[in-house]
Amino acid sequence: MKSLELETSPRLGEIARAASGALAALDADRLEELIQSSRVLKRCFESSLARAESLAAEALDARRDMATLGWVLEATKANLRILHRRLDPGDETFGYGPGSTFGS
Repeated sequence: MKSLELETSPRLGEIARAASGALAALDADRLEELIQSSRVLKRCFESSLARAESLAAEALDARRDMATLGWVLEATKANLRILHRRLDPGDETFGYGPGSTFGS
């Protein structure tokens, strides 16, 4: 029934069309602003994402390096235990004396 009223009142129809056109123009400006804002946010996000990916790769490399360092430290600790045991003055199985590793 409302469409019938708009058709019978050309002035009201003109106003409605003018208002719709004005709103559409207003929305177009706002949409353009939103598009520009979205582009800026996308660029920021992409650079943040690239940095995060770079940091993740660095963290993975660091984790591997730390695991290797841990292995080296454990091996060094084991070697030190052997050296301390072998260098014990009461241990005659290592050294240059008779019955020792390097003795005759």
